[in-house]
Amino acid sequence: MLLPSTGGSTGLLSTIAKTPEIARDRGVGLFLSDPFLNTPQICAMLGRIGVNWMTNLTTLAQHDEEFLREIGDVGFSVAREIEALAAYRANGFRTVAAVSSTAHCAAIVAHPADAVLVVPNTKALQVSYPSLPQREAIANDIQRNLRSSGLDIPVFPLITASESLQSGGPAIERPIPFEIAI
Repeated sequence: MLLPSTGGSTGLLSTIAKTPEIARDRGVGLFLSDPFLNTPQICAMLGRIGVNWMTNLTTLAQHDEEFLREIGDVGFSVAREIEALAAYRANGFRTVAAVSSTAHCAAIVAHPADAVLVVPNTKALQVSYPSLPQREAIANDIQRNLRSSGLDIPVFPLITASESLQSGGPAIERPIPFEIAI
């Protein structure tokens, strides 16, 4: 998802501009580490369309710590994504911070979001998609960490459609790619 094989955030925003009904009263996920995103311009466009929520998807949080250290040298980090997400919140959007571990909690405490989505990281995905109990355990760890820091916001694991009845609590279902005929 982080490779330049798709239109990325710019492609998504272009599609939304052409067909605003796909995003109205919904949320949008952007790769917020993109240094070329014009946040004020994006906020104005999405606000006019009626987008309600913003999240940092695709997120660097899904990559292993070694890779994050490497790209941190050039200013890319989960903390910067969460900081960028805070700018959308300051412009009236509800926000969901996508993270993968408690290592990202300090960034959320520094720049609170309205909710947290816990996504599996690449290490966990190397074997197979982590089990629901594994994903719920990470979400619970993040919830405890945030609460101990004085931040009481909902934390949701990412689930599949078939897991919706098995989930022990609130969760967010995995996004499903779709294509639009323009």
